[in-house]
Amino acid sequence: MAILERVSDEQGSIVLGWAHAGVFYARFERSISCGVAERFARRFSALVAGSVGVRYFGDSSAVTSYEPQAMLAITAAMAVKPQRFEAIVVRPWQGALGAPAGAFAEAVGCLEFVTTAGEFERRLRAAIPGGDIGTICGVNDGAASSPPLVDSVPSPARTAEKLAYSYVFDLSDFESGRFTATRSEHLGERSRSGWVCVARDDQQALALARQAAIVEWAAPASRRPEDFSVEFQRFEMTRDRPFDRRR
Repeated sequence: MAILERVSDEQGSIVLGWAHAGVFYARFERSISCGVAERFARRFSALVAGSVGVRYFGDSSAVTSYEPQAMLAITAAMAVKPQRFEAIVVRPWQGALGAPAGAFAEAVGCLEFVTTAGEFERRLRAAIPGGDIGTICGVNDGAASSPPLVDSVPSPARTAEKLAYSYVFDLSDFESGRFTATRSEHLGERSRSGWVCVARDDQQALALARQAAIVEWAAPASRRPEDFSVEFQRFEMTRDRPFDRRR
């Protein structure tokens, strides 16, 4: 079962996680800032720690721009132990790849670029037993040079049993460690101030939050990072919800 997370800010986002055992998937969307890239790097490093024979699939076709240091942060995290990769398949963005991408390709030695959604889908499907990538990403190959972009996190109707909810964690009471997490079926949910993950249920969302507390969030001054409580609640549409659904 795919377990995917999203790191994002107001400019862009990255979906990442294990598509299957040994198969890591990442999709980069819109404008990638240094902050989002650094968060990706931390989560990637934590998720693949100790792994070998990783087949990495990265789709940057929906990227419109990168901050200058963002690509460097991403490639640096992946190049720490290049021997962990069995294969890297990347669908690049439309802009120039630049020196960091070239240095990364040279460092790992097993990187292949594909230029169409159809080829990326074919390679990803071949890496997953049964070829089921419906719960991972949407790709649509066609005659047009720029195929329609599809949200990398699937819709609830297609994945109700596998990847069902977005969770927005309100960290405004961070130091005391008393958080509220709002569960929503809108998988593209984003927050201006909270932390967001995608999980199949409350238990998995809590496990992801505890991982993030250790490797991603700032360290609290008066408690251990993993010592916090979470109250889960359902999404309710009100006029003052701090969510941003704009794409």
